Amino acid sequence: MKKVLLSVCTLGVLFSSSCKKSDSGSTSTPSNTWTLLGASHTSITSTRNANSIAFADAAGNSLAFYFKAYPTTDGSYNIIDPAKTQGANDVIIQTLTPSPLLEAYATGTDSKTVAVKVTSGKVSMVCSSVLMKTTNSTGDTSTTTLSTNISE
Repeated sequence: MKKVLLSVCTLGVLFSSSCKKSDSGSTSTPSNTWTLLGASHTSITSTRNANSIAFADAAGNSLAFYFKAYPTTDGSYNIIDPAKTQGANDVIIQTLTPSPLLEAYATGTDSKTVAVKVTSGKVSMVCSSVLMKTTNSTGDTSTTTLSTNISE
């Protein structure tokens, strides 16, 4: 009994003094999330079609990327305003928040890009501090930023 108690105490000391993963001070966006208006959203589903992919969280908030042609290789895509003519290396980004109703799209005025990585046919996208124009249900507009690190 003493040996069992000693073993349990020893394990307790070992586990209580084990190392914790250190915080490197990084402010990067966690995997499969996007941040808009200071709120972080975690993707639980993705939907792909011929030229776009959309992600949604549990509350119905969504993030969509529109390409001229769906990426099949790694690359960097220029973020543009949806009103512009889209080229082969351009992407349009849009978000929708159902409650309260808020739509946002990337303005493309900040010369930002989306880093796209394709692994086994699945796409990952990373971008940070992208300028977004928001419009609420009453038509009021403002700007905010979007950061994302998301994968299918």
